[in-house]
Amino acid sequence: MLVAVGRRPNTAGLAWERAGIRLGPRAEVPVDAASRTAVPHIYAPGDVNGGIMLAHAATRQSQLAARHLLGLPVEPLPVVPHVIFSDPEIAAVGADSRDLADHPGWRVTRWPYAQDARARIVGDLQGFAQMGWDPADHRPYGLQVIGRNAGELIHGATQVITRGGTMDDIAASIHPPQP
Repeated sequence: MLVAVGRRPNTAGLAWERAGIRLGPRAEVPVDAASRTAVPHIYAPGDVNGGIMLAHAATRQSQLAARHLLGLPVEPLPVVPHVIFSDPEIAAVGADSRDLADHPGWRVTRWPYAQDARARIVGDLQGFAQMGWDPADHRPYGLQVIGRNAGELIHGATQVITRGGTMDDIAASIHPPQP
């Protein structure tokens, strides 16, 4: 059984108002794409801004803040993959089936692990993967995987989604099986 109740920024008692910063409705520090607060010389990358609360997302936010400080262009945070290291492992990147309501033209393709020879060899016949994609432009918008080594299986999709690639780009890629 997995029970998850969520996370929230730990901002209590830090006197943000003395720095000229008003917290958001979830006690988060509101920031722009460069993690800059309403006070132009104060940045708040990471969990404190209430965005994606993962260490690798915080690292990227910090890099974007540094780029901004150096006067370099800052692009919005790309899709951020996330993994739940449970048994079975769960990994996802980008949009999921909940986004279908906002994009009625999108489709979801789902396939069981049992179709893969490697999955059969390691005995993981219960896992599955599903990808949300748009048949109009053939772009994938999200991948969810549940099963052994799910975290390793989303890297290729993360790259294709981040770079605006297509389903053909995924199909043209060759990847060795993961151990």
